[in-house]
Amino acid sequence: MFSRNLVVAVFVCLGVIVAGTAIGVADESNPETVEGSPDITAHAAETAFVAEQEETLSVTLNNRGEISNRGNDGLEGDVTTAHEATAAVDDSEVPLTVRTGEQALGDIPRGTAGPIDFRVVPDADAEPGVYQVPIELEYRHQYRAEIDDGATIYDEQTVTETLEVAVEITDRARFEVAESTSDLEPGADGLVEVTLRNVGETAARDASVMVEPADPDLTFTTGSPTSESYADEWAPDESRTFTFAASLAQGAVQRPYTVGISVQFRDQLGAEATTRTLRTGVSADPSQRFADRAAFRVVDTDADLQAGADGSIEVSIQNVGGAAAESASVTVEPADPDLTFTTGSPTSQSYAGEWIRGETRTFKFAATVTEDALPRPHAVDITVDFRDESGAGAQTRTLRTGVNSDRSQVFTGAGWDSTLRVSDDGSFEAAIRNNGPRNVSNAVILFSNEAPAAEGVAQEPVPTDPNVVPRDVQATVGSIPVGETVTATFEAGIRADALPGDRTLNVALRYRDANGNIRVSDPVDIVVPVAPEQDTFSVETIDTTAERGGETTYEVQITNTGDERVESVEAKLFANDPIDPTDDEAFIPALDAGESTTVAFTVDVAGSANPRAYSASVDFRYDDADGDSQLSDTYRVPVEVIEPDGGTGIMTLVGLIGVALVGVGLVARFTSGFDWLTRRLRRLRDDGRSEE
Repeated sequence: MFSRNLVVAVFVCLGVIVAGTAIGVADESNPETVEGSPDITAHAAETAFVAEQEETLSVTLNNRGEISNRGNDGLEGDVTTAHEATAAVDDSEVPLTVRTGEQALGDIPRGTAGPIDFRVVPDADAEPGVYQVPIELEYRHQYRAEIDDGATIYDEQTVTETLEVAVEITDRARFEVAESTSDLEPGADGLVEVTLRNVGETAARDASVMVEPADPDLTFTTGSPTSESYADEWAPDESRTFTFAASLAQGAVQRPYTVGISVQFRDQLGAEATTRTLRTGVSADPSQRFADRAAFRVVDTDADLQAGADGSIEVSIQNVGGAAAESASVTVEPADPDLTFTTGSPTSQSYAGEWIRGETRTFKFAATVTEDALPRPHAVDITVDFRDESGAGAQTRTLRTGVNSDRSQVFTGAGWDSTLRVSDDGSFEAAIRNNGPRNVSNAVILFSNEAPAAEGVAQEPVPTDPNVVPRDVQATVGSIPVGETVTATFEAGIRADALPGDRTLNVALRYRDANGNIRVSDPVDIVVPVAPEQDTFSVETIDTTAERGGETTYEVQITNTGDERVESVEAKLFANDPIDPTDDEAFIPALDAGESTTVAFTVDVAGSANPRAYSASVDFRYDDADGDSQLSDTYRVPVEVIEPDGGTGIMTLVGLIGVALVGVGLVARFTSGFDWLTRRLRRLRDDGRSEE
């Protein structure tokens, strides 16, 4: 019985312990907390790369996501997503070169992302085989998410990990152009021969070679844009020569013409493969001439063009044909909308007359480039119309060439040595740097403090800062070479309601360009500091006391706290009852900056004034350094009213004397009445005794 009870007790205790443990675990877990991380693997599509041939490595990422502590379902996506991910191929340990840098992938939630394409080129000496190519992946992830009082709190970290993808480098056939020749001549059919060699380690089966001209002057006689030749099996290190019938256009110049070549074949495993496009050049036969008529080519171009300015184009053309041209004329047409003729016409023509064989002529045309044009070659089309020796009219094919232009002139500015101050006139130095691309002459800096009218907003220019009033509006600075800086000083006033601090002002540069044309630059911003308002004077009282009921001389010391001399200073004192300025004006002929002087006024204090401090004020009318009359601010000064010297003692003495006299009178009167009363009482007593 005892043992059974003991066993039951033990089990009860164990149940309590287990229950308590379970309860404790349940209390420590938080169903609103989730922990986890991304689980990303990388995969590449089937690869069979060839040495020295640029290939595309396509990588797909798969994020399975891992939850280490489950909780709120809505937070699981947060802790398994890789945020702001980037990927890059590490080619330091594999025989290939990566031509694509780090790529931004954005966020990678659960699921797949990609493909991500990287351009790679296996090394020439790469051994065939399968290589594990490292992919460096970096991202930020929130490894813990918790809902606390309705708000979501995240703990995050940045992770860098290396994934690998398998890349196979094969030893299949590779080809290169060994030689190319032709017997082409302009205006006639001919042959093009191309010799290719298999420089790979294995043979190519069912090989075929396709050739495609890249220049419209070179075409196949069949009229097809491409021509193909079958080669069957092609052993390693074997060379094959392929011949194609082609034609060179009439008027074509003597130069190499580009053709593109590709080889399609099956490798040793039977898989289809195509080489990258191989390019080579075929030339017209130099022994052939344009035997029967004139032909032309562009031998040189020169241009004086700058964005936003008028300029010129020069084109040199040579008659490379076998005969002279009669009544020749040259027509030039810009093929770029940024380039136009100054006449506004879409074309410009120049007459050349007779043009003998081998002669070079130069033609000049006035042109302009738009303001926002980029500095680059601008395409120009040229045709030559003429009559041949038989009198028949002829026209060349369109000759296309390019002419270069400079970018628009750029200036930058800065503001130096500012003495601008609120409620005062001052000056600043505008520094303008010519950033090129050309020197300028006869330059004038313009200070209008205006910005161009905003399109659709205003019709007229508006002040960039209405609190700045220009006093000087232009300054001549002359020539400014590229890279040089010129300066000019301008006077300006700052309105009284302006705030101190940095101010952005607009200046511009008017100048002549290399062609002598007057140009005006875009507005140039310069920043200058504006100091707080400064009082012209400071006022100090020498003696502020004035006696009640009397007239007093009131003196103040005046100091010129400004930066310049002032003249004809008229000081005036103002006060209200019980203070009455009887002589309220003073005159100072001149006061230099920092100089002090003392002026005196006369004030009369009413006898009813209470002894205390009263407020008075003083201001000044004066002429500044420019001779302009100015009125200063009003300066408050105190007037301390006091009793006249000795007044209290005399009044006290008089009062005491008066009291004493009154007292004496009362005593005397009382004494006299007492004597009368005494005498009266005695008389009544004596009268009584007589009656008895």
